[in-house]
Amino acid sequence: MIDIIGYDIEAAKRILEKNNVQYNVIFTKPTKNYRGYQRRVLKTIFEDGILSVIVAEF
Repeated sequence: MIDIIGYDIEAAKRILEKNNVQYNVIFTKPTKNYRGYQRRVLKTIFEDGILSVIVAEF
């Protein structure tokens, strides 16, 4: 399995596409009114043959 937790979302997408992995990106909503400039992978969940990638803005 590929470890992408902590990676920038664009780098994670390139890795997953290179390895022919089907994925779905889920963006979480911030708890405060804050728009960050980094989008990082927080968690991955594998369900029904598709990898769900949960992303947060920092």
